[in-house]
Amino acid sequence: MKSHPSKAFLTSCILVLCIWTWDAGPACAAFTTPERPHEQQKQDRTPAGAERERVLDFDKGLRNLFGLASDGGAANVGTDSFIYWDNGLIIQSLARDRFKVIMGFWCDYDLGYMDPGSGVKSAYPDTDNSGGEFRRFRAYVKGHFLNLIQYKFQWDLTGDADDRVDLWAGLKDFPKDGYFRLGYQKEPFSLEYMTSSQNDTFMERSLADALAPGRNWGVQFMTPLFERRLTVAAGFSSPGESFTDSFSGARDFTTRVTGLAWYENQGAELLHLGLSYSYRPGNGLLKYDSRPESYLATDRLVSTGEFEFNRANNLGVEAAWQRGSLSLQGEIITSLVDTQDGGKTFTGFYLQGSYFLTGEQRPYNRALANFGRIVPRDEFDRGSGSGWGAWETAARVSYLDLDSGGIHGGREANLTVGLNWYLSQHLRIMVNYVYASVMDQPNLEGGSGVFQCLQTRLQFYF
Repeated sequence: MKSHPSKAFLTSCILVLCIWTWDAGPACAAFTTPERPHEQQKQDRTPAGAERERVLDFDKGLRNLFGLASDGGAANVGTDSFIYWDNGLIIQSLARDRFKVIMGFWCDYDLGYMDPGSGVKSAYPDTDNSGGEFRRFRAYVKGHFLNLIQYKFQWDLTGDADDRVDLWAGLKDFPKDGYFRLGYQKEPFSLEYMTSSQNDTFMERSLADALAPGRNWGVQFMTPLFERRLTVAAGFSSPGESFTDSFSGARDFTTRVTGLAWYENQGAELLHLGLSYSYRPGNGLLKYDSRPESYLATDRLVSTGEFEFNRANNLGVEAAWQRGSLSLQGEIITSLVDTQDGGKTFTGFYLQGSYFLTGEQRPYNRALANFGRIVPRDEFDRGSGSGWGAWETAARVSYLDLDSGGIHGGREANLTVGLNWYLSQHLRIMVNYVYASVMDQPNLEGGSGVFQCLQTRLQFYF
């Protein structure tokens, strides 16, 4: 696929920004706040003494750069608020509990070579889509005010029909380390889905993700219990065009419960277990499908097509084990669907493993029961050559069965191997090889076919 000129321009800007980041790293460090405590502690630091003067100098520089007033009213530097850089541009009141605004963006640019078998290429021509394209280009604003209300507004700027990603607000630490949110958000289901795409081990989620509920308008509550060894999340939502739709008609109910059976050395050793359940009343048409774990291959090789249903019950079982640099993770998701033609059962699963050659480990967020951002021990330093970032190898098998009771959606089994290079906590290069085998697909001659791809991603985020 050929990139649009505007996308090529954006790519050039990103590359320039990445190079500038490497060159200006030491200079930028002078404008950042001191290293914060681990994110689990959820603490903000108000600068004091020399630190405060350094932050206010950066605040003043930014205001001069953008032509903002530095005296009078709420813009009075050092009186009401300050601006600093800490994994994003942050505007914060000097009184810690008044307000905090974090602004940032992240993008994924994919390049890939697609190799569909002759039968797959004939039936699904859009799988032969070698080239490059923006997978994501998102901007976000998040934060809190009065240390009570938290919010997040995130949009995707790639030009997709539905550009909303997160549009929610709610109560912060209600209860402690938990939340209550209203708006457009993820339904709490599946470890893989609840882990941000920024932090996924592979370029795309597994085939089993096709059975996860996704994002919808609604309300949601989450709380960690027993010193964050157990989490409970639940919410009501409805697939509609606005938040008011979630209060009219039938509503989905989704819940996720997780527990840490083993947790040592601040997550270097852990065993995570979880259950998810989602109930969806019959309120229209249902459809399950999946790309072959490549965004560039736009065709879905397995798909149920749209069909009427009375109700659907989705069940998920998840587990993750970690010991130092070695991590294993797997899930099984089953959808039990009641239709006028009887019950249908669709199933997906995956099993993956990863290992850091450079000694890092996947950070685990105990409050949210998911995995966070990788921070290399030694960031890549092209000047001194002393730092090479973090290197991670990974492999995954996944399976999706969309054949059941007269619905012939086909079956697919995938093998994916990957290599991740984290140059810093803001920049990652990913390489994935995917081998997909499709079976019982009536659109293919003989019912089976093969798809392969080699793809890479430049991911930049802050």
